[in-house]
Amino acid sequence: MKFKKLQDSFSAATGVASIITEPDGTAITQPSGFCNLCNEIRKTEIGLRNCQISDSMIGSPNKEGPKIQRCLSGGLLDGGASIIVGGKHIANWLIGQVLDEHYELKDLVQYADEIGIRQDIYQSELVKVKRMTEQQFENICNFLFLNVQQISKYALKNLSLVQEVKTRKHCELEIRSLNNELEIKIRQRTQQLEEINQSVEESNAMLEEMNAELEETNAMLEETNAMLEEEITKRQKAEEVIMNFNKELETKVIERTNQLQDLNTILEEEIVEKVRAENELNKERVFTDALFNSAPGMIYLYDEKSKLVRWNKKHEDMTGYTSEELADMNLLDWYEGDETSQKAIIEGIKSVEQKGFGDAEAILQKKDGSKIPMYFTASSVIIDDKLYFAGIGIDITERKLLNERLQKYEVLAQNANDAMLFIDEEGNILEANDAQ
Repeated sequence: MKFKKLQDSFSAATGVASIITEPDGTAITQPSGFCNLCNEIRKTEIGLRNCQISDSMIGSPNKEGPKIQRCLSGGLLDGGASIIVGGKHIANWLIGQVLDEHYELKDLVQYADEIGIRQDIYQSELVKVKRMTEQQFENICNFLFLNVQQISKYALKNLSLVQEVKTRKHCELEIRSLNNELEIKIRQRTQQLEEINQSVEESNAMLEEMNAELEETNAMLEETNAMLEEEITKRQKAEEVIMNFNKELETKVIERTNQLQDLNTILEEEIVEKVRAENELNKERVFTDALFNSAPGMIYLYDEKSKLVRWNKKHEDMTGYTSEELADMNLLDWYEGDETSQKAIIEGIKSVEQKGFGDAEAILQKKDGSKIPMYFTASSVIIDDKLYFAGIGIDITERKLLNERLQKYEVLAQNANDAMLFIDEEGNILEANDAQ
């Protein structure tokens, strides 16, 4: 609720749309200040999917500052910052839906055809979109980034405080439980002692009464002795009760000790079994990693949210990114600013979702800014009831160069004045140019 009020206030103060989402672009809060154009776009399946992909790209972690780019569904200017608590990326704060001074109407209207919105509706809603300069929007994004950094710091402090309070409450509950058990045992033992004392007091009273009667008459001596023996028997029974209680208590202590020993034995066996299982798992992981790292191209495994979850060493060598950097990267991060490659990759993902297999050619951008033409394949995989897609990426630079050379040779052959022939070992003509 507090985040929603802060989001509404930010949108009202700056005049830009605002929303807080999951790292994959799924909305957490209701949007603030959304324009009708974006609401129309999100009503279409393609528009909504492109918006979520665009939101996940804008909200990908960046410690240097906010990310600013045009939306893949409408071409409006958007920006965002990641909310990171304790090193974990938990949410994105996204703003935008702004039309800046560099827009071209014909380029924006093209989005209407791509996502399936009538151009007249698109243009009429485009007129109502908030306008500001690119520099003004960048200043707002920088202000958002500073606020998000402060929110992340406060959230980490609150998280530590909540954990400390939980630990303290847990300790207090354990102490209270132990005190209750101790009070019950003390109450039971006190009640038993009171019963014994009451019995002893009754016996003493009876003895005094018998002594008084003895002084009055010797005739009642035998009766008094009988009563005395009866009281002695009661005392013996009381002592027997105490002894039985002590024996029972000792037996329970022994039983509890044996239970603890049995529990320790079970725990030791479970630990041994767990260590054995972990050793087997490590052996399997070493074998799998050896296969991964021996492949000639990059091997990858993406989850249903296009997040890279596993890769081989060749993947790091070809892209120039470390394993820590790869763990935070999204599928479309490799093609930022390259709409042709992005479109090819998105079409390949659709094919995997529909047919279980897909491929694509795209220009991969390395960390140092250089680019590699790549051929990618992918197949859908179900792991622990979750959908993933796995595949291989191959550098096709040499293949493209060879095709270009073959095309040049073909042109030279067709334009040659002399006959050019390709003949097999038996003298049969396989190919010939027009001069023949």
